[in-house]
Amino acid sequence: GSTKEVVSVSNMGISKRGPIIEGRDRLLLEFSDGSVCMSDGQKLSYTTRIHLVCSRGTVSMGPRFLMYQNCTANFMWETRAACAISTTKNNSCAVVDPNTGLELNLQLLASKTGYKTRANGKDFLVNICSDVAECGQGMAGCELEDGHPSSPVGVEKTLQYSTDGLLKLTYKGPLDDPTATRDTFTINFVCDPNSHPGSLKLVREDLSSLPNHVVHDVLFEFSTALACIPAPVDCQFSDSQGNKYDLSHLIRDNNDSPWIAIETDRVKSRTFFINVCKPLPPLQDCPVGPLGACGVIDGKHYNLGYIQSTPQVAEGGSISIMYQNGDPCGPTSRYSTRIILECDDNPGSPMFDREDGCEYVFIWRTSEACPIRKTQGDNCRVRDPKTGYEFDLSSLKGRDYPVRNDKYIYHLSVCGGLQRDVCSSKDTGGRSVSSCQVDGNSHKIAGMANQVLSYVGDQLILNYTDGDTCHKIYTRSTEIFFSCHPDRHPGTPEFIKETPDCTYMFSWPTALACVPVKTTSCSYNDGQGHSYDLSTLAMDSRNWEVEPSTVDTTKRFYINVCRSLVQQEGLWKCPSSAASCVKVGDKYVSLGQVESGPTWDGNVLKLQYTSGQACPDGRRNRSSIIRFKCDKDRVDSRPTLISALEDCVYTFLWLTAAACPLNSTQHDNCRVTNPATGHLFDLNALTKDGGYTVYHHQDHRKMFRMNICGSVTNSGCGPDTAVCIKDASTAVKCSVQNGSTLIDLTPLIHVNGYYTATDEAVDQSDGSPDFYINICLPLNPIPGVTCPAGAAVCMDPDSGPPVDIGRTTSGPEINSETGEVSITYHSSTKCAADPEQNYTSTIIFTCQRGLELGSPQMLRLQECVYLFEWATPIVCSDATNTSDCHLTDSQLQFTFDLSALSSEVQ
Repeated sequence: GSTKEVVSVSNMGISKRGPIIEGRDRLLLEFSDGSVCMSDGQKLSYTTRIHLVCSRGTVSMGPRFLMYQNCTANFMWETRAACAISTTKNNSCAVVDPNTGLELNLQLLASKTGYKTRANGKDFLVNICSDVAECGQGMAGCELEDGHPSSPVGVEKTLQYSTDGLLKLTYKGPLDDPTATRDTFTINFVCDPNSHPGSLKLVREDLSSLPNHVVHDVLFEFSTALACIPAPVDCQFSDSQGNKYDLSHLIRDNNDSPWIAIETDRVKSRTFFINVCKPLPPLQDCPVGPLGACGVIDGKHYNLGYIQSTPQVAEGGSISIMYQNGDPCGPTSRYSTRIILECDDNPGSPMFDREDGCEYVFIWRTSEACPIRKTQGDNCRVRDPKTGYEFDLSSLKGRDYPVRNDKYIYHLSVCGGLQRDVCSSKDTGGRSVSSCQVDGNSHKIAGMANQVLSYVGDQLILNYTDGDTCHKIYTRSTEIFFSCHPDRHPGTPEFIKETPDCTYMFSWPTALACVPVKTTSCSYNDGQGHSYDLSTLAMDSRNWEVEPSTVDTTKRFYINVCRSLVQQEGLWKCPSSAASCVKVGDKYVSLGQVESGPTWDGNVLKLQYTSGQACPDGRRNRSSIIRFKCDKDRVDSRPTLISALEDCVYTFLWLTAAACPLNSTQHDNCRVTNPATGHLFDLNALTKDGGYTVYHHQDHRKMFRMNICGSVTNSGCGPDTAVCIKDASTAVKCSVQNGSTLIDLTPLIHVNGYYTATDEAVDQSDGSPDFYINICLPLNPIPGVTCPAGAAVCMDPDSGPPVDIGRTTSGPEINSETGEVSITYHSSTKCAADPEQNYTSTIIFTCQRGLELGSPQMLRLQECVYLFEWATPIVCSDATNTSDCHLTDSQLQFTFDLSALSSEVQ
């Protein structure tokens, strides 16, 4: 049969208690009492432990597998959910969330007229971060009585933000000297994605009477999209095949310019700004809030959707990102954005593809959408295959790093032996010790020196093995996980845990694990229908070398476009952050780093790199200006040095076809020519007998038959049809009535996956076949298995193509005498035993109480009928019993205990 993914352990643990605090900014989640597990002859139950470590950032990292031992699976999860709640207070109008780095700037809510609300028969007028004239000079709020201000506030203001989401602005009025009191207006800001800029509402008004004075304290609620903190988006994810992806290099921060989508439709006057995994950097006139995309259409700015969901990988490897809930579009809809990223050799730029109703669709072919590859390197170095950057931990050599936990002190070194006299009395055969566990006078070797560094996902991993014997059967070992934290130079190791087989695990947040390669948007849109894209000039394996000068042959200039230089082998010493660099003899000097995307200057595109090494005058830093001029005939050209002012500002000119406005062309006969290069594309080779079959990703009864550069034969749509859409006209009922009880099989439907069954008893001359099954719907596409279109039950023999053995059904039936529920599928495949009949497949459902839905098992082939049995709680009679705060479901054999939610009312 074919390779397939199956559930091997359905219950890896049940949540029985809340999180445990392991230390500041460290939590432990434990799920215990899972399925039965055998380990070394002992009967145990599966357990899952997730170690949560505080990571302050809007980009969420999913849990990382650490190891599995003695029926216990261990994961580490860096997340801001593990960060201790902190409160920030200042008297300005902007505050930075210490967990996400997101700046909440309330100055954008300042209004010329303020915000008014009426409650308790009174009018209240408040402005945000600005005065309001009606309340008096220098005042930001007041109560209006018949149009006259009273209880003015604004002499003092305080902005307070807590990382649990509370954002509060407090105004205080003038001091009343006799009573030493002040009137106070407190405004709590509430996230409302649909409120632009915001609305004011009174929550509570307190009046405290003192002799000859009334103290006025008012609590308001201000609803605004500006108070919305974006949900953490996981920029690292996996597909169903186990491939890992990382889009974090596409993130644009506040210091970067956003991605600008390119398009070839010159009629439209519009510009699209896009970000990935984080909200857009602040843009003038774009709506406030955590936007993923903003559109400038005919001079107006629109919210095209909020950051809110993790990227999804389709079966073909393309990645989809959805931004939804944008500005209103028509009377009932809202704008949304869909970005489809596809793996490519070049960095690429997002390209506008189409407008589908209220949804804007972009295609982005980029090397960042390719699966991550795992690599290893020696001598404490390893190269990232995607960026070409070489990590080097050699600077951590030559010193010891002590780490203390509750019982032991661990002494670690990096890529070399320990310097301190610990574990030195051991006979190591001349090998150096890199990890030592110390408990008073007891020293245990926890790993020998090793310089092999691994790069997996976004982590560097160093393994030390061959330590002292532990529990008589294991040898001690150490694993150190280095993760990127730009503010840790070089950081320190932190103990995570000791595993049952005596592996000591440490995390080490450090800037040395960060990829310093910086990229920026490489496209420009003039808003008048002209788009430019320089991303074809961006290099990811080598760099551009400037045309050699005939005057000064001692200098060699290296440039990359819209990204940092690619680090090279040998004597290369250009700084890793540089995007422009000059070699003078043996010396390498940075001429600037990537700052922002291209801009328009006169009749050329201009790219500027800043913050290079210091200029000779000591007051400035070196910078580079690259001017790209359109020349349709210069497809393969290089930049030329124009000037070098005071060895400080370097200007280059690049005549290239990449700087020409993007064009689109149309040709006949399924051929088209690239207007920039003249290359002819011919798609006639994709024409296929019988065409291609594709299922709708949501409605699996809808099937698309299509061909490329030709018609689809036998489609039922006519002889010259290129695309034929088939939609099942009748919906299959997936339930059956048993007296007064409805037996519903819809929980068994696989919307995305499929069920498998294998049986050795089926007599096949070529071995044991695999069976793929879905309930009440056709099978979804199966990687590597081309089941006939529309089949709900498919047999895949060891040799030969898969066979349809069941597609149409009238739904489940019940035997009135036995009460047995079954479903029968009829196929279009002739039966080998009786060619007068077609194969059918019957699934008999039997009652098996419990939490697991079960899966089909092959029984036998009975002439032309394939029989399957499926034990599941779905067909069991259901009853519930309640006692106190407990509810027991007899079908699931599970008791829901709500007593933990009860508490005394204070």
